[in-house]
Amino acid sequence: MLLNTPSSLFLFALTIFQVGFHGVSARPQFSTGTPVTRRALPANVTELRTNAARMAAGLGPFKPKNFRDATRVEARVAATSPLPVLTGRIRVIRDGDNFGWIDKNYGTGSSTGMFTVTGASGSGNHLSISFSPSATPFFINVISPGTFPQLGYAGNNLFVTGSAGSYNFMTRTNPTAPGSGPSPVGNGMSSQGYPNSESSIWTYDSSNGRLGVKWVNSDGSIITPNFYYIPSLDTVVISAKTSGLPSGYDQVFLRFV
Repeated sequence: MLLNTPSSLFLFALTIFQVGFHGVSARPQFSTGTPVTRRALPANVTELRTNAARMAAGLGPFKPKNFRDATRVEARVAATSPLPVLTGRIRVIRDGDNFGWIDKNYGTGSSTGMFTVTGASGSGNHLSISFSPSATPFFINVISPGTFPQLGYAGNNLFVTGSAGSYNFMTRTNPTAPGSGPSPVGNGMSSQGYPNSESSIWTYDSSNGRLGVKWVNSDGSIITPNFYYIPSLDTVVISAKTSGLPSGYDQVFLRFV
């Protein structure tokens, strides 16, 4: 219509004033409650076997199958490491020098059945042994061919004083149990009047290679004897005495090499 009359202009102005007075906003209005349309599930629900297929269909992933059933892990049992086996020969040390080696063969004559000392340098002439060192007395196996399998000493109880039990002889022997005293198990000196022997008597100091002996008397007492070289027999004996020994007995040491 044309606003060409005063009354028309007045009504138009009044209408504009009322719209502004009531604060009609021109900002568009949006609904926040519009539902999200989920994709229709496949007719064959067996197709939803993977998380990827489920998520493509608007579904969440599968629940973990073993979420609560943890796998039991057995505690690992520490295995005992086997002791190392050392193989070598026995060097005889006197006054700090290499005096000789324990011979692989018994002596003859008055030294029958006992190991003697050889000055030959060839290893083929020396007694070959092997053992597994431990903190307690152990046995030494003799590798060189012979009748009895272990290295030991033949004799009886050792005493620090008195004439009895002066010394025992190095020889081959059948095994004796750790902690047992002189036993008639069979040894290289049995035919020489020394039926008793011991084999589980050896000690080893890895810092200097020295072998030692812990002799067990028949009453259970433990003796730590010294090694002595007897020139007349050309052999190394053990004795608990430190004085009163026959002339010519030289203290020596046995070193494993």
